[in-house]
Amino acid sequence: PKGTSVTLHNRSGSSADDIVGWYPSVLTPDESLDALLGEDISGSWSLNISDNAGADTGTLNQWCLRLTYGSGATDADFVAGAPIATELTGNRPNPFGASTEISFGLAREGEVNLSVFDVSGRRVAKVFSGQMPIGWHRVAWDGRDGAGRPVASGIYFYRLDADGNTFTRKMLRLK
Repeated sequence: PKGTSVTLHNRSGSSADDIVGWYPSVLTPDESLDALLGEDISGSWSLNISDNAGADTGTLNQWCLRLTYGSGATDADFVAGAPIATELTGNRPNPFGASTEISFGLAREGEVNLSVFDVSGRRVAKVFSGQMPIGWHRVAWDGRDGAGRPVASGIYFYRLDADGNTFTRKMLRLK
């Protein structure tokens, strides 16, 4: 919020200059992160990523930003490959005909409820209800209501209740 800038990595660059690891445990920041101490965590933050190596070209394979504060979380609290926060990533295909797969990620193991609703808000189908482990998941919906009848073409909403959060997305069924 105050516009504080810290350079995490500043090398001359080359194809052998890959960055792999976490700050500050495995990789040491180029500048001290102490400049961020005392910053108000509320407000709009900006993350700027730049390649200042000039003529080098390469591929950004993967990156993420993990911010922790006040929770006492450690690296042991995070599972490799699992999402940092629970999220509903979408359904495929969309639009769909006979069936579709709904994808989501769980940051914590727990109770999951996934349902489909029509445009009037009436629940059409309960796709999944039960415990699920941390990680990425895909659940298929066959386009049928709770009584096993195929639903009509149209717009539907699917809702994920998990990890104390509720997420809703829209999908289109075309027969």
